[in-house]
Amino acid sequence: AGIIEAEEAKYSASAANPSMRGRSVTERASARSKKVGEKRKIAKLYLEQSREYLQKGRGCLLKALNFETAEDRRRAAQAEAMRGPLGKKLRVMIEQAEPLVGMISEDERRRRRRIFGRLYAGGAEETKEKEKDLEAEEKGG
Repeated sequence: AGIIEAEEAKYSASAANPSMRGRSVTERASARSKKVGEKRKIAKLYLEQSREYLQKGRGCLLKALNFETAEDRRRAAQAEAMRGPLGKKLRVMIEQAEPLVGMISEDERRRRRRIFGRLYAGGAEETKEKEKDLEAEEKGG
């Protein structure tokens, strides 16, 4: 008896819907099928867009990494060319030859790990980082 009542409730709910009144079962099924088809198209578009953004993001990350590597090489070569009397010039030379990654803040390190995790580890790294941050906040606060 419960199944019959549930079916009657569904029928009366669809009958109460003004857009479905007076339509045959076939027409209602067709309308639902169109909605499902539209939802599938939208889901497919979101998936395609997501893949496109992932590829663009990866390309931008690789360009940034290549730029930073080239910049490190340029700075090291420039520092090498500045060889001269020891002392102040040596300290300046060492600072200029240091890779840029050694000069970034802890916030920038976290941001880079999140970006890499999102683009190459499926977001798992980002989730772990957030968990670590929350644990650190709980211990500190």
